[in-house]
Amino acid sequence: MKRKYYPFSAIVGQEQLKEALLLNAVNPRIGGVLVRGEKGTAKSTAVRALGALLSLARNGNGGEGEVVVTLPLNATEEMVAGGIDFQETMKEGCRVFQPGLLKKAHEGILYVDEVNLLDDHLVDIVLDAASSGRNRVEREGITLAHPSLFVLAGTMNPEEGELRPQLLDRFGLCVEVHGEQEPEGRVELMLRRESFDAAPESFSEEYGRDERRIGESIASAKTLLASVRMPTHLRGFISELCHTSNVAGHRADLVIEQAARANAALRGAREVSVEDITEVAPLALVHRRRDPVPPEEQQPQPEEREQEQQEPEQRNQGEDEQQQEEQQRPEEAREPEQGDEGRDDESSGDEPQPPETPEPEEPSGQPEEPGKDEVFSIGQSFRVRSIATPKDRKMRRGSGKRSRSRVSQK
Repeated sequence: MKRKYYPFSAIVGQEQLKEALLLNAVNPRIGGVLVRGEKGTAKSTAVRALGALLSLARNGNGGEGEVVVTLPLNATEEMVAGGIDFQETMKEGCRVFQPGLLKKAHEGILYVDEVNLLDDHLVDIVLDAASSGRNRVEREGITLAHPSLFVLAGTMNPEEGELRPQLLDRFGLCVEVHGEQEPEGRVELMLRRESFDAAPESFSEEYGRDERRIGESIASAKTLLASVRMPTHLRGFISELCHTSNVAGHRADLVIEQAARANAALRGAREVSVEDITEVAPLALVHRRRDPVPPEEQQPQPEEREQEQQEPEQRNQGEDEQQQEEQQRPEEAREPEQGDEGRDDESSGDEPQPPETPEPEEPSGQPEEPGKDEVFSIGQSFRVRSIATPKDRKMRRGSGKRSRSRVSQK
């Protein structure tokens, strides 16, 4: 008995996730979808439910999810890409190719759970095949290529580690999923899950009409996709969106174009509109958007550099002139003391007279006689500035004899 999967149309909420999966189902050249979110948010359920829709769209027989190929975390390169079938090679006497998971996933879904935990070289092989639609094998003397057009769906929980940026960029679309916040939605989710676990057959029949409608829309959109036209002026609009989002490279432009064509095909239109672009652009830019780089510092011009070099020299010259003025101040203060000896000789009598305060001499305006010596008395010496150096040793708070030194030269 084949296992029944939870119906795609019965998932509560997660509209962005369902939209990204449908776009990739219509146009696998978008490059897959990466679903990031906390555990228990219907990531795996939605991917497996999409497999049932693709099976229904392909042959219309019940949709048990036969087209979903799961890539295990312990997979090897030979298991993924394919290699030599040694048993058949010994029987036939020539090399016999054994196809891998990429061959089995052709026209289906390749599901990688916890893609952030998969080896990087395996992720590279899968992403190469998803973007080109072909798998090229070169190993053990075999060189061949086979079609491998599939919907790549990778899920991950950021709490368990992030995906490398160069691998993250290669996923066409990215969706951030969260749990339901409204109590009504959480209650409805519990009721639907209980009904499905109790009677999967009857629950699937209840949503059978919605499932068939979605499956038919996928089939008709895939047929219409080749005739959907992208106007030239809208390509400029896509480029402007990517430029303002500061994305690296041109992969975002190509993904938005392919996703917009798929969205128009789902609507049944033969020409892409602005609404198609604005609807799918957030899914293609959310994991590629970067913060703007701050502007570089402008280099000073040669004239500014010379001015900056002259400023310290002028500053040092000004300090030297200030020190010279301070040294000359005591000598100028001693000039009023001249002539005291002449006044003492002229004074008559034995009685001591009180010292007179010398009055400042007014300039006479007459030039001094040449060759006359001036005698200056000894005055106060200039004040010497004290040099204070901060302590460069910091003692420990704890016990012990050692201490730490902080020296500016180290």
